[in-house]
Amino acid sequence: MIQIDGIKITLIKLAQQLIQFVSKKEVKFILTILFTAAGLTFIGLKINESLPELGGYFGNIKVGWSVGSIPILFVTFMLFAYGWSLILRSMTDQFSLLKIIQIWAKAQLGKYIPGLGIHFVARLELSASEGITRRTAFLSTIIEISLLLVTAGIVTLVALTNVTGSKSVATFIDNISANYGGLYIAAITIGFILAILFINPMPVRWLGNKIGGVDTTRFTYKWLIWLIIFNTIRWIIMGVGFFMLAKSVYPIGYAEMPFVMGAFTLSWAVGLLVVFAPGGIGVREAMLVVLMEQVMPTGAAVALAALGRVWWILGELFVLFFSTTALSFIKMNSLQSVKKQIIGKGIDNK
Repeated sequence: MIQIDGIKITLIKLAQQLIQFVSKKEVKFILTILFTAAGLTFIGLKINESLPELGGYFGNIKVGWSVGSIPILFVTFMLFAYGWSLILRSMTDQFSLLKIIQIWAKAQLGKYIPGLGIHFVARLELSASEGITRRTAFLSTIIEISLLLVTAGIVTLVALTNVTGSKSVATFIDNISANYGGLYIAAITIGFILAILFINPMPVRWLGNKIGGVDTTRFTYKWLIWLIIFNTIRWIIMGVGFFMLAKSVYPIGYAEMPFVMGAFTLSWAVGLLVVFAPGGIGVREAMLVVLMEQVMPTGAAVALAALGRVWWILGELFVLFFSTTALSFIKMNSLQSVKKQIIGKGIDNK
């Protein structure tokens, strides 16, 4: 028992030292440059490799498929923002849904600023300005990220079962099993153990008690299951939209649809985990190209990765535009209502 306690203390100290080291401004800057440069260099090599055909894919984009994916993109991004409000709802009822959606959208854009966790800090500060404690915002964000990663993993795993019998996907899975089978199983096992530790109600309540001032009594297993279902469906809907975007670049078959959805969610997850790349730029695109090369030519995969980044940013901007416009409209109507009441009282007094 003494040895186990000693190991725990040692591991905690090492983790603290690692965090302190990584948190240094110079270290963060170097790591940001390295990870972003690595991803962009890979994309640059792929662009060079497929340069003769690349222009053709951009020039022959099927407008119908790309435009058709936009409404799905907007709906799913609204669901992304709404998902955070659901987690907050289990901790506090004292907030405006539209304001929370606006805070989510504003903070989301902060991830493109170089630095570690700037958009999370922005979310905490913006939440505090609306009366939500930083502790509540912090814990809800930890749960949100964990849920997004877990459900992205679920969608990816289902995609890699090759439910539609795609030959290209079957070949890809066989190669992974043959070359990285042990590593693949180990990564999945570790990932799900960490996921269970982060989103299980018991550690959430423990963390809430440690932080103090956060009500986690309503974060139950029933609520957790509902959140997992909600987030999984959200990824599936967004995956359908991304498949439509992929169809606009290359005539990919419907048998590849689950794989495309899985490739999209996995590349998003990798981009999030590589925290030093602002917005996962370069890293997410590199992962997407590697995966999409299994079902389309390299040039098409590179074109899709570039288009996918623009597509994603459009979704983020839409949520901000929608929430800001809606709040301005409500505020304007409230002012007009107050003016009418004042004018009405003035007439009555006369």
